[in-house]
Amino acid sequence: MTRLAAQECDSAVVVDGQDRFIGTVHLADVPASGVAHSSVASVMWDSCAIVEPDTRLERLIPLAIDGDAPIAVLDDGRCIGTISREAVMAALVGDDGVAT
Repeated sequence: MTRLAAQECDSAVVVDGQDRFIGTVHLADVPASGVAHSSVASVMWDSCAIVEPDTRLERLIPLAIDGDAPIAVLDDGRCIGTISREAVMAALVGDDGVAT
């Protein structure tokens, strides 16, 4: 919870020691667990939108609109990054603030 709050994130992707996707955790679910020192597994969701590194923006738009967690970018099963809803929406708006 502290790490998510410090990064001003309300959710994050959870990976194992080999960077393989395991699930997501939402900040709102951590205190709702009722246990001050609960494990990540006890509040983790096992799914979120997953894309490959070459996924086009057109495919990301509906995922960003419909999802409430970051979009996980997987390459050969390894999580190499995430894409936030805000990043997708910002990509739609040009440098001049006008939608492209």
